[in-house]
Amino acid sequence: MKFLLDIHLLHVKRPVTRRVRVPGRLTLRQLHRLIQALFGWKSVHLYEFEMRKVLYGDHEILGTDVSPHGKRIHDDSMVHLRDLLAPGLRFRYRYDFGDRWAVDVRVAQAEETPGPAAVECLEGVGAAPPEDCGGAPGYANLLRGPKVAASLGFPRFDPDRFDIDIVNRRLARLFAGGRQKGTGQARVPTAWDPASGPPPLEAYCLDRLNVRHQMVAALRERQGPMALAELLERLERAGTSLPEGELSLRKAWKRQGPIWERLDGRLELDPDHLDFERFERHLEDALPGPPPPAPPPPPPEGPVTPAELQAPAGYGVRWTQYLSLPRRLTLCLVARGGRARLEDLLGDLALYGEPVDRDPDKLRFPGHRSGIQLREGVLATHYNEQRNPTLLKRPSGSSLPRMAQRSSPSLLSQEPPRRTRYFVP
Repeated sequence: MKFLLDIHLLHVKRPVTRRVRVPGRLTLRQLHRLIQALFGWKSVHLYEFEMRKVLYGDHEILGTDVSPHGKRIHDDSMVHLRDLLAPGLRFRYRYDFGDRWAVDVRVAQAEETPGPAAVECLEGVGAAPPEDCGGAPGYANLLRGPKVAASLGFPRFDPDRFDIDIVNRRLARLFAGGRQKGTGQARVPTAWDPASGPPPLEAYCLDRLNVRHQMVAALRERQGPMALAELLERLERAGTSLPEGELSLRKAWKRQGPIWERLDGRLELDPDHLDFERFERHLEDALPGPPPPAPPPPPPEGPVTPAELQAPAGYGVRWTQYLSLPRRLTLCLVARGGRARLEDLLGDLALYGEPVDRDPDKLRFPGHRSGIQLREGVLATHYNEQRNPTLLKRPSGSSLPRMAQRSSPSLLSQEPPRRTRYFVP
């Protein structure tokens, strides 16, 4: 069950309306939070619903279930919209008994169509009056012009401003359980050019930053003071969940950190604060690192060639460091035609990471098992490709050590651990 609601602010000179689609599973208390998000209010005052001459409210905030007029107030968290609403029904929502805001809600349509029951604002007209502006008379003063609004403490108030995208993102976060949680999709930071200035909020990994750090990042991006309403709009545009509006910012700020409040009420960074450098480092850590290097091309197929063994760099030099000594000796001998002096082979093995400071007379090489013989300082191999066809083949990725597999993108630039099999008597 879904309902199409037309919400209209009463007793104001300029129309402030919203049309929203809501699921019937919502409670009246959730509808209160929805109206607060639609109008950009902070939910810091008392409220009540009046429907068919029955009052509904929050017992925890009121502290009683009886109104000042002696009427009983029902708990709004215990009733759902599907049990109360019907097409054509009108009821009243009152908020801030000092400013005396009254909102008329009309059920325009009830839908039984299947599909995801998501909260969505379909259209709207006009900006809602700011919190604590003095009710309808104070709102009328704000409409006299920007200079009057600035003198009353609302310099950025625009009565015609309404951004449906910001409202829908606010509603999605409010009824999805937090900051982009449960969506199954991680927000990818946008690209940023360091030469263009400080990074924007979208360039950070916001899941690594709390609200206070994001406030510092927004002030760094602006490079100047910002009003609390500007910070709220900037953080919401970047995708941060702030269900209580400016109150959420004040709770996160707590007048701590490198942010101080000017005499005009705007916030500004304090570079001389003791924690300023710590916040800077934390923001730098939240920036995404450079993209990983591209993996090297796979080694060619077929047996190892002598040219590959004698190459000063490449796969031939690198992956042979993981081989045993008899296999490396065989590769070097095959590259030299099957016979070579011991001194020359030690120089070839040095390319593969073998130490050359050992005394050749003290080395004992394996005998017939590897097909290598040492006679009068000359090593010879009786390698037969038909009897041992895998000896000169390149090892696969599964045969390399684990460290080589983990660092495969930088296999050509990192030295793998040396593996020696000298037998010293």
